[in-house]
Amino acid sequence: MSAAVENPIGSVDPGGTEETVPAAPPTVEAADVSVFQQYLRKILPIMLEDGAITPSPQLEKAIDSSSNADLYKKFLCEPTTKILLVRKNVMRDEEEPDASGGAATPATIPSSASSQSPPVQITYDVLAEIQAFPPSSKQQLLTSVLFLKRSPVVEAEKSVPSQLRVMTLDDPSTTPYETLHNYVSNAVAPYFKSYIRATGKNELRIMSAAVENPIGSVDPVGLKRQSCSSATVEAADVSVFSNI
Repeated sequence: MSAAVENPIGSVDPGGTEETVPAAPPTVEAADVSVFQQYLRKILPIMLEDGAITPSPQLEKAIDSSSNADLYKKFLCEPTTKILLVRKNVMRDEEEPDASGGAATPATIPSSASSQSPPVQITYDVLAEIQAFPPSSKQQLLTSVLFLKRSPVVEAEKSVPSQLRVMTLDDPSTTPYETLHNYVSNAVAPYFKSYIRATGKNELRIMSAAVENPIGSVDPVGLKRQSCSSATVEAADVSVFSNI
């Protein structure tokens, strides 16, 4: 048997039956861009436009943008493109927003609070990377919706929602660490511990105990009061996740 494995080609009898070559795995067909755009038309108004049933003209234009369609295709087809971010920007004056690589669709909306209030301009960006900006007097980033793929390719034979994870990233009034702490302490950690209780795996129980205490000991409000320099955030990040 060892000799046959060492030289399988030489062991084949030319006059006998030829070896069967394993069939190549079937090519996965990615979901069509138009199908994904229809999915965005359903979910984005709910998450970015106060629960609207249909997208506003500005959001519709951003969804249908040809440059954004290229990003959709990369997200659906390419394993290296793992996330897609749709960001809503609110500008308090008529200046153009900071360019970020995505196609922005402006809309000027008069303020109803006061006749002296400057007009508000809303734009939408579609990005293949996560971007965060500090708050400014002119710009307020309300909400970003983040789509994460569950597998390398979003397949055409499966529904789009079943292949994605969706989360929101908050506006600048909430620090990125507060958002991280909120997700981990209130969603990820309880979900993880529930799985441990259901499976009874001791090795996971030990890991959970090691992670739970650092997460619970961190005060996100206290961090917000600090300068939140990159060193502070990095140190907090390491203290929470170093035991994972």
